[in-house]
Amino acid sequence: MKCASCGFTIPFNRHPEGSRCDACGGDLAFDAEDFLLYGKNNLVTSVRPGQVEMARLCSRLIETGSHGLIEGPVGVGKSFAYLVPAILSGKRIVVSTAKKQLQHQIARKDAPHLAVHLDKPNLRAAVFKGKSNYACRLKADAVPDPEARFQFLEFLGKARMGDLLEAAEYFGGRPKYWFEVTAEDCVGSRCRWSEKCGYYRSRDEARTAQIIIANHHVVAFDLRFGPARVLPDYEVLVIDEAHQAPAAFRAAFSQTVSPWGAARVLKAMDGAGLSTGLEKALEATWTAMFEKIALLEGEVPADPFEEPGAKAIEILEAIEKEVSRMAKEIGGNEEREEEDDEEEKKPRDDENWEELAKLDILKRTVHRSLSALRAAQKPDENTVIFISAGEGPKKVKSVTIAPINVGPLVGRKLGVLPTVIATSATLSVNGSFETMQRQLGMDYRASGKKEGEAEAGRKVASLVVESPFDYRRQAVLYTPRHLPLPEPMGAPPEKRERYLEALAVEVARLLRASDGNAFVLFSATNDLEEVHRRLSEEELRGVELIPQGDDAEASLAQFLATPRSAILGLKSFWEGVDVVGDKLRLVVITKLPFPQMNDPVLLAKKRVAANQARARGQNEKEIVGLVFRTIDMPAMITDLRQGVGRLIRSTTDRGVCAILDPRVWTGSSKRRPNPEQLRYEGYGSLVVNSLGFSQRTGEFDAVARFLSQIRDTTRAA
Repeated sequence: MKCASCGFTIPFNRHPEGSRCDACGGDLAFDAEDFLLYGKNNLVTSVRPGQVEMARLCSRLIETGSHGLIEGPVGVGKSFAYLVPAILSGKRIVVSTAKKQLQHQIARKDAPHLAVHLDKPNLRAAVFKGKSNYACRLKADAVPDPEARFQFLEFLGKARMGDLLEAAEYFGGRPKYWFEVTAEDCVGSRCRWSEKCGYYRSRDEARTAQIIIANHHVVAFDLRFGPARVLPDYEVLVIDEAHQAPAAFRAAFSQTVSPWGAARVLKAMDGAGLSTGLEKALEATWTAMFEKIALLEGEVPADPFEEPGAKAIEILEAIEKEVSRMAKEIGGNEEREEEDDEEEKKPRDDENWEELAKLDILKRTVHRSLSALRAAQKPDENTVIFISAGEGPKKVKSVTIAPINVGPLVGRKLGVLPTVIATSATLSVNGSFETMQRQLGMDYRASGKKEGEAEAGRKVASLVVESPFDYRRQAVLYTPRHLPLPEPMGAPPEKRERYLEALAVEVARLLRASDGNAFVLFSATNDLEEVHRRLSEEELRGVELIPQGDDAEASLAQFLATPRSAILGLKSFWEGVDVVGDKLRLVVITKLPFPQMNDPVLLAKKRVAANQARARGQNEKEIVGLVFRTIDMPAMITDLRQGVGRLIRSTTDRGVCAILDPRVWTGSSKRRPNPEQLRYEGYGSLVVNSLGFSQRTGEFDAVARFLSQIRDTTRAA
């Protein structure tokens, strides 16, 4: 228990409930330690030292209004470590996650459990998702296919929230017209259907909840327009799975010009009953824009659309002006900002409400294209513009305008929040949080105080929690020395062939030794396909190979249902997959997952870092090393630790992690290790040390013996 006045603490079981503080006579209240360490109300079945340590820091950060970064490995119990002190504080907490699965776990499992065991019967938790997750009744009326329209309206009449999860259950998968009926262009409380709208209902539930569980994209938009503009007011922000937050935040601050932009505007014009005589000109100009970039790819300079782009801006501005005139004519308020859903509108029973709503949708559609075109025409120094091709045979190109470094944009918003806690199993790089602080903009002391920022320049607490698993007993790291260096697509054919053949042979003997029950993880689709083809010709003693398909969940289900099987997986299987027990006793990392060299954002980040280093007077050799250490290495180590983390998921798991990349021995892409080499060199030592294995070997026989012991133990059990 803790005194609210002087901070004196004493275990609840050593002090009569309702008594006063021995030190000052102040009020005593239960704290996180009472529940997580001393077992009050049997909240937890066993004490986890790492969980208690993390909860102590979270309690202090919430109580003092401070910021912190916490690395909590698998098995620590991170969600209780931050939820228990947050709930006991009585403050409103927003939990930001990378995946909807964790959102629903907290809302449906953790929060109800905590409500009972923390004696908080009135505790309310609400899941808050982005607008694209909800169907819009107004848009459903405009679905062109009569049968599909009837089905959508019938679904919305029965659904509680009308979100994608309910729709997938109702329709047996994502409905055909889903993207045309989402609440992305929500017109706010003006809409006659707002009281029955799932998106609005989720906002209402969030207003009365103490715990709001959102995803990174929603929180990113809240920070972009607020904070506390999309989400209700909150005092505590927990960014769980924080290693994925920078990419999600960048997406929220990015804009896209797609080939369908003009078609969307024209469709919205048709829905609003607006004709300006500019329709054909807009179509022709949009076609000319994308003809202009037809032969371009990757990063492009400012104003990639040139004259057609300027013409498109001119046409869209004229349409926007006509929309404003028309809305004003029928009594609309056209000063509304993009995320301002709460502004007072015309009454819902106004006879013009639907006309105004459709004009509002049109204005938003025009504004998105206009904003993106203007940003592409005159980008600032922290912006990269690049062209990417979509999926499918046509490879349709679109233009993205994205921030190079998202930290400066997000950090100034996080700086005004009382408490921010970022946590993940892979948040640090060899114990340092410098990279993540920079990516999230939480390097306040480095950036200095900016006008309007509360407490900018503050210190940020950090903690690396020790793993609850005994890696000396449970796991072995295998790093063979004899394999050739990785050869990517585009390498000389004979070198590429030699590399792939050696890789397939090594994977095959590992799969035979483990008798399946393995993940073989790739960072390139071509490598997976080539190795799979070669493995199919190997004698695997009945081990069934399951290459990842388009539906990763279906591939995982097949793996779990198939004895003695092995997944050949891509990015979907490097993180977020939890297989506990003997079903997964081998994880093979085929190649160190360095970021893609042709990633336009990565290249722009490297360019900015290099220019800053030159400005400091560093020479070119120093700059190359700096860029590699501060950008390539942290990204690779984070992804690698996620992949390796699939292996040990409980205190009873046992297994082998194999890294089939000789660069872990040499720290070099130019030389292979000496066959007798005993020490990891260069960046290879940093890589291996970051993984936590105490048992390491380059000898296959030692690995085969360990896997044999695991199989024998399993059979005996």
